[in-house]
Amino acid sequence: MTVKSVAETRQQILNAIRDQFPDWVMVEGEVPFDVIDFVADFHYDREFVRELVDSFKDFRGFRRLLDDTLYRQQVAAILNLSLTRRSADIVYKGVPAEITNDVDAFIYYWMDRIAEAYGRVRRRGSSASGTVVLTYTGGLTGSCSCIFNVGNLAYTATFVLDGSGTATGIAYSFGYGARYNVPRNSLKLKTVIGSITAGDISAIANEVMAGGTDFQSNESFLTDLETSVSLFSGPLSRNAMAQVIGNEPSVDKYLIRGAVAGERFLGSSNIYIKGGVLETWTASKVVDTLNQVLVPYQPSTLVSVRKGGVLVPATEYMVVPPLVGDASLHSIHQMTYIDFTGSVVVSPGDTVELELLVNTTIQAVYRNLQDHFSQYYESVRDLRVYEAQPQLLEVRASLILFRPQDKPTLDSTMRDAISGTLAQLAIDATLDADDLRSGMRAASIGGQMVVDAVETLEISDDGGVKWTTGRLTLNGGRFWTLNTSTFTVL
Repeated sequence: MTVKSVAETRQQILNAIRDQFPDWVMVEGEVPFDVIDFVADFHYDREFVRELVDSFKDFRGFRRLLDDTLYRQQVAAILNLSLTRRSADIVYKGVPAEITNDVDAFIYYWMDRIAEAYGRVRRRGSSASGTVVLTYTGGLTGSCSCIFNVGNLAYTATFVLDGSGTATGIAYSFGYGARYNVPRNSLKLKTVIGSITAGDISAIANEVMAGGTDFQSNESFLTDLETSVSLFSGPLSRNAMAQVIGNEPSVDKYLIRGAVAGERFLGSSNIYIKGGVLETWTASKVVDTLNQVLVPYQPSTLVSVRKGGVLVPATEYMVVPPLVGDASLHSIHQMTYIDFTGSVVVSPGDTVELELLVNTTIQAVYRNLQDHFSQYYESVRDLRVYEAQPQLLEVRASLILFRPQDKPTLDSTMRDAISGTLAQLAIDATLDADDLRSGMRAASIGGQMVVDAVETLEISDDGGVKWTTGRLTLNGGRFWTLNTSTFTVL
């Protein structure tokens, strides 16, 4: 630490003003001496906090807070944080209750905030779920909600009773974590609310409760950040790249990712951009001897081809983009050709005018980055700017409502709630079904809450071939967007 101690600051002040006061005034117990002590304490605290905040910029402050016991004690004393408990009057939004002391809650909250600036999100915990079958007195109808427990772990499920004597529901844990994953037939009935009582239930059977995961610890998350984000200081750092990208107002979100080691120059990066302004650009190209022209602006969509001002029918040519899996696909380096082989209108040597719908945000980000690096004579690293691609999400759910709702209005509200949740996720973010569940339950119509319970919720990223109640993952610069959804009201 370079912060002066309280004693050093006090001595500096004393040396500066000693000649201005009689010796008898400058003794302990006198008011001026106490004031100097207060000023010295204030300067120490202020400079300590300033250096702490500065150290967060490259994560070294977080590493020291986790590993250095004496430093943790200093931070706790200056910020009035407890090392042994969570103080009720200090609230860090989003920090789980499993974080049991103020200092680690402080680390958790601010590490998340700093990481968000670099497109990184901590792996969240999820709740456990599993199928439960009730055996009840035949002939009874209606519905009921049950609370089960395994030791001090609680679960809840809702059942529709059709008089058959058996009912099936999905139980969800009251909380998240791997500890909620319990074996088959381990749930014990605790409470029944609804059209039957506990005495009407003769047996319960549950499948394995699975899907519960723990939140990513501070230590694990910091290790991920240190290995995946290059935060060395200076104008050529990823921090500087993020600032350049952030200056482009049409960027919705972005992700900076290092290139595969060994394939490109040191410091090369892949940059994925979501959002953009589409503009119509034109270009004149001469058809080569292979009867092809290279589309100059990428990524873009071909609107039309003209020769001598006359529209060339789409049947006279074929757009040939890179193959799926090509490293340049969807990037500014993408090489897309227009092939006129077999055309009776266009021949080699002809000039054609291309009308293209261009994502100008991608163009601007790439140009701004190149301008920035050229100022420092940087030319060896390879920057590839990609247009982030949407990953279509399918959702189907069954809901229990507080009160009846018009179905079209309900569907629209639920889709808006899901889309709002997806919009908050970073590029390549993991999607948990619980994220959508929370968003749907928080939705309102006319200021009134809508959903009492999300009875079932399944998600799919492959067009509905496979469904899951747990987690879906992304990679390759994609972002979640809602495709189709089905909501059933119970």
